[in-house]
Formats: sequence, structure tokens, C-alpha cells
Amino acid sequence: MRHAKQQGARSPRCLFFLAGVLVSALFAPAISVAADPVDRLRDALQIDPGFKDPDLRLLAKRKKLLDAALAEINKAKSISQLRRAYFLKEWSQEVDLDAKVPAPQVEGPRARIGKLLIQTIRETAAQKQMERNVALAILIGEMADDEKLVSDGKAFQRKPKQKFARAVTDVVITLAREKGDLAVQQSALHALGKITPDPALAIPVLREAITRDINLGPRRLAAYALVDLVKNSRTLQRGERLDTIDLVVATAALGLENADERTRGYCLQAIDESAQALVDFILSPEEPLTFEPKKGERKIRKDVRKILQSCQAVTPGLLNALHAREIKIRLSALKTLDHIAQVRVKLLQAFQVAPDMDEDRGQVFKDLDVPDPFASIVDRDPKNRTWEKVADLLDEQDARLRRGAIGLFEVLAEQAEPAAARIVKALEDTDLLVRWTAARSIRRLSTKQVRVNLIGALAVLLLDADSDLANAAAAAIEKHGDVIGKVGQGQANNPLAGLVKNLAIVIANGDANAVPGANVGNRVWDVESRKAALKALAALGGPPAQPAFPAALLALTDTEVRLRRQAAATIDRLGRPASPSIAAQALIALRKALADEDAEVRLHAAEAILSLTQRK
Repeated sequence: MRHAKQQGARSPRCLFFLAGVLVSALFAPAISVAADPVDRLRDALQIDPGFKDPDLRLLAKRKKLLDAALAEINKAKSISQLRRAYFLKEWSQEVDLDAKVPAPQVEGPRARIGKLLIQTIRETAAQKQMERNVALAILIGEMADDEKLVSDGKAFQRKPKQKFARAVTDVVITLAREKGDLAVQQSALHALGKITPDPALAIPVLREAITRDINLGPRRLAAYALVDLVKNSRTLQRGERLDTIDLVVATAALGLENADERTRGYCLQAIDESAQALVDFILSPEEPLTFEPKKGERKIRKDVRKILQSCQAVTPGLLNALHAREIKIRLSALKTLDHIAQVRVKLLQAFQVAPDMDEDRGQVFKDLDVPDPFASIVDRDPKNRTWEKVADLLDEQDARLRRGAIGLFEVLAEQAEPAAARIVKALEDTDLLVRWTAARSIRRLSTKQVRVNLIGALAVLLLDADSDLANAAAAAIEKHGDVIGKVGQGQANNPLAGLVKNLAIVIANGDANAVPGANVGNRVWDVESRKAALKALAALGGPPAQPAFPAALLALTDTEVRLRRQAAATIDRLGRPASPSIAAQALIALRKALADEDAEVRLHAAEAILSLTQRK
């Protein structure tokens, strides 16, 4: 209650105060009376005289206000005012690149402000006052970050543009080499990565700090500056952009052996960012990767080759980092290798090699004379055991390491053949994602890697509760079907019989009438899984697959047309059943299928009847 009375007592005084403010506003002049010359500059820039038919009175008024504000800013030579004035968003709003009428009133003053700002920064740095130089380095770094707001505007979307802060690269480098003051050095190293400097000038400074500085702070900040350099390289033209990526990879490689975990971590991050930036570059339609020295001949461009050579050189260091003591370093190295693997994938796609094509990827790199970043891993020399540094991760307790390792082998496709036995073993991993990726990897290995133990492992996966995993196993059987059939025959404990039975269980959807002894509880398989199993059975073909004939006949009468189509096509591949009764059932079922409402079912049924009746 008392509080309410006090509030009520204050209200009249508040009203009188607000009334006074309103009266003052009414009698205030129409033109802004901003005390700050930067605010007055903003007010002047907001005056719009028009472009097609400019209002001369407004032009004169704007010029007068601009001149007055600029004169005061020039006189003060305050870095703060100059910076704020240069980065006013109103500059970019005024400059219209599509306008027919030039705007010298606006573009000229801003250029002069920028020139004075650079001059003032250099003069301040030359005074060598510690506190001012720390503040100056921080300001330059923040100024570079603020530039992102400007470069997103319409005036800067036409082509890549260097940052304004790059103009004081010399100042930042001088401060970064200020060994006598740690605070100045660290602030400058932090800024160096943000200002998009010429990599040829900046990288030596960062390399020196990473490899020679005895203090942790400069080492860490220099390593992180490499990350910033790559991130900002997207604003540069092709030459400097690729030079930045190349030099960052080479410099970060030197930090992979650093005793400090965070320095190594930042260097790994820099290599990772470089790989991602390289992928973006490869995918860019405007950036050619190759040239034709003569008609019909393709060669990789020198600037791209140089980066790939750096990636190739850094790979051994990344492989060593996979077995570092710190789990964060190991995971970071694995992630970086994965992104370099993506570089290989995108390169191969650019060379028109599809991921699922049975083409020797190693030979593609040789034919085009392209440095392979994973050359040390995929070298087919029997003495080469480098791939084991990846394969050994499959025995780690941490599932993240196992997932990353099997993912690398999947990307390597047929080049992962030396690790085939380890990949097959991964089919039994406790982690679902590891098993699934292993099954996908096996599908891309060459058929000569098929072994008896692989048949048994795939048979188990066919009945896995996860449909993606079961389908991946079926796809692997489809890829290696003819070889699996040959390998499985003649074995004492023939694993092929179990494989075919499990295919039949999936195809028949667990129907015990079609697959005697099928004991899968209430499991139900979806259409895609049953179709994948039919494809796998067709790939086996002939006598090894014939025990699943009843299941295929059952699918031929399914309500789902996709299954009927695949069933008819599969029956054609199984050959004439050895059992006369099953052969008779097959012909009856196929004759009924000739009247199917679907034309594709009818076509495959007709082909199957011809095949079955022609074979003795």
C-alpha cells in the first residue's frame, strides 16, 4: 500500500518531466544537433537527393553537412571516429553499382577517410607504446570482423574482395614479431588471421611462432590464426585463395608434433578447414581443375596440384595423430582424414568417376598425373602396412574411432582391399553403424576378396532387425553373388546353405510353408528388403540358389507389383529346378503371371518360362 502511494506521488513529477521534454522537442531545430561528427556524417548520408533526377537543393545541403562533418573528423584524427565513419552502413546504401549517375560526393570522402585511418594506425603503432599497441592490434582484428557486415552488401557481391584491414598487414606483422611484449604479440597474431593478408607475408610469421616460440600463448594463437586464414580465404581471388590453403596445410603439418595439445588441435582444425575449403573449390563450376595441353589430353592445373601435394605430405602426420594419447586429438585427426577423403571423392567425380563404378581409382590418379592425398595408404606394395594405422582403430573400445576408421575404408572403395579381412571382421562389431558401414564397404571391394567367413557373416546380417543393415548385406551379396556361389560350394560346413536359407526367409517374409524351419518369431520385412534379397538371390543364380525357389514363387503372387517384377526376373536366373515337382509348380505360377496386370511382370515371366523349358 505504501509502495503504491509512493508510486502515485511520483507520477505527477514524471508527467511534468515528460511534458518538459516534449516542449523542448517541439522547439528544437529541424536539423540534427548530434554532438558526434560521425553521427552528423550519418545524418548527411541519409539525405537522398535521388539519382535519375537529383534535387539540387538536397545535393547542396548534403555536401555542406558532409564537408562540415568530414572537416571535424579529419581534424581530430581519432582512430575510433575514423573507423566508425569508414564502416557506416550508409556508405554501401548510397553506392549503387547499377546506377547510371556516379556518386563522387559519397565515394571520394569515404576513400579519404580510409586513407587517413590507415595513416593514423601506422603513426600510432610507430610510437611503440605497449598499452596503445595492444589496443591497436585488438581494434584491427575487430575491424576485420566488422567488415563482414559491409562486404555482405550489394556493392560487394560482384566479385571477391580483400578486407580493408588488409592494408595494415605491415603493422600487424611488426606487432606480431614484438618479442619484448607478450600481450602485443598475442593480440597481433590473433588479428593476423582475420585481415585476409597476403599469405606469403603472413604465413612465415605464424610458422615462426608455432615452431620456435617458447611461450604457449603465441603458439596457440598462431595455430588458430591458420584456421581464420582459411575461413577468410573465400573472399580472395583464385591465386591467393589456393596459396593460402596450400601454405596453411604445410604450416599446420609442422604443428602436429607440437608438445602442446591445443596447438596440435588448432593445427588439425586448420588442415580440416583447408580440406573443406578445397572441396568447395572443386565443386565450384567457375574454377577449372584441368587444362588441355593438346586436344583430347587433360592435365591437372599447377595450383591445384600444389595443394594436393601438400595434402599428400601431411597425411602421414595425420595417421600418426590417430594414435595420440589424447582422445580429442585422435578424433580430430580422424575427422580431418575424412574430409581429405572427401577431396579425393570430389576429384574423382570431377574426373567423371562415379562412386559405384568398378574403376581402378588409383589408375585414374596416375593417368591424369594427379597427386593422391592418400597415396601412402593405398600403395599396393605388399610391404606397405600404412593402412594398418587406420585398421587398428577397428579394435578400439571407443565406437567413434571404429566408425571413423570403417568410414575411411568405405570411401577408399576397392583401394581398401589390403584391409579386407579387418573389414569382414567389422561385420560382427557391437556397434550398428560400424556393421552397416562394413557391409557397404564390402560391396565395393573386388570379388577376389570374398572368403568363406564373409559368407557366414553376411548370412547373419540378412536377418538383422535393422533394415538398412540387412539391405546393405543383401547389396554386398548381389555385388559378389557369382563368386560367393563358387567359394561356398564344396565346403565341409557349407555356409552357403545358411545364406540361401536366410535370403529365402526374407523373400517369403518368414513364411514357414515356403521356408521350412524358418523360426523368426513375428518378424516382418518391408518391400525394399524383400526386393534386395531377391536381387541377391538372382546374383547367386544356378544350383546354389535353387533351395530358395519356393520363396521366389511365393513372391511372384505378392500384392506388391515391385516384388512380382523382381521375383519373375529372379526366377529366370535360378535355372531349372532339380526337383520335378518344384519345376512344375514354377511353370504353373509363371503361366499365371503371364496374365498379370503389369506389363513388366508379364515380360519377365515369359522370359523365365522360355529359360525353364529350354534347359534340360
